[in-house]
Amino acid sequence: MARIKHIAIATQDVEGTARFYMDVLGLEKAGDVNSPNASGYYLTDGHINLAILNFKNDDVAGPEYGTGYSGIHHIGFQVENLEEIAEKLAAAGSKPRDDVNQALGVGQHGHRYANVEVKYSGPDNVMVDVSTVPALLADHGVEAEVRDAFGDESLPVGLKAIVGRKAG
Repeated sequence: MARIKHIAIATQDVEGTARFYMDVLGLEKAGDVNSPNASGYYLTDGHINLAILNFKNDDVAGPEYGTGYSGIHHIGFQVENLEEIAEKLAAAGSKPRDDVNQALGVGQHGHRYANVEVKYSGPDNVMVDVSTVPALLADHGVEAEVRDAFGDESLPVGLKAIVGRKAG
């Protein structure tokens, strides 16, 4: 069974949106996003992660969204087998989002980089992405898995604090 890794929300106000989820719902800041494609934050409740993103270009956001879109952008899933899930997605009529994947530089010849997963079309104009890599932000049971996958030195400062707090 696939496991939800994260939900990505596109916004024009990353500070205000992040503040809402932290102040009102108690999520913790676990990392910063500052890339050529997006800026924002990774938040976590310790189990599922919330990416608060302001996309910097329409190609990465997807043409149906564009940089001005605010709302749920995509849902990320951790799966056990990429080939198997690709077959299931195809059988359900879901197609790889080659436009977005190409803009991100992922999914080309099986290559995946950093914490970016391969995107597919999903129902209701919400993209889904899939990866076998554990979530960037560890839940209570996968700190060792995250350390093995990313190495302790590559963990974001916020995640190091969360993992250290849980380990201590």
